[in-house]
Amino acid sequence: SCIHYLNLSNELYKNQGLADKQSHVISDIAIAWFYRGNYELAIRNHLAALDLRKATGNKDFISKSLNNIGLVYKARKDYVKAANYYQQSLGIKEAIGDRKGTVNTLMNLGSMYQSMHKYDSALYFAIRGYKLAKELNLDKDITAFLANQGDALHNLDRENEAIRFLNKAEESGIQQNYSQALLTVYYAKGNILLKEKQFANAEAYYRKGLELAA
Repeated sequence: SCIHYLNLSNELYKNQGLADKQSHVISDIAIAWFYRGNYELAIRNHLAALDLRKATGNKDFISKSLNNIGLVYKARKDYVKAANYYQQSLGIKEAIGDRKGTVNTLMNLGSMYQSMHKYDSALYFAIRGYKLAKELNLDKDITAFLANQGDALHNLDRENEAIRFLNKAEESGIQQNYSQALLTVYYAKGNILLKEKQFANAEAYYRKGLELAA
């Protein structure tokens, strides 16, 4: 399996004293375990990679390890630990001027707080991410942050504001063929219409979401 060959590479780099390369391989092992659903081994290997990266002092890779650990804890629904690692990653990315990486971590933080039903925090990170994505001309990230702002606003019962953001996200999402953002838009719009007792229109948006997810 791929993990077997990655473990062989890990031993090779370890014996050669190549800590940087070893950390990359261990990180790949962690990611492989993550996608197999073994979060315990994913965390264990991410932490091992993090230790090596701290020893070599590569802040870029330290921040990536911290972000990856946050992703695993989020998948485990251990949101307090996920937030801790995301925040550490964000601090390093901002300190070293990794603006694209900052956008990614802001997206992760907003998504996590949405999952926690902490919609004020989700909105805060979506706004921060949107502003930075605009500065960097990251079109798909702009669309995602528009959708996330609309979703957070809807959950804060600020429906009129939510619709404005969701409409913008829907327009650009269709142009970009960006299914992930469109899923957020369609379910949020469906929920708004359901709350307004526009049942047929709500069902139409839910069906759009189901077709996109299929």
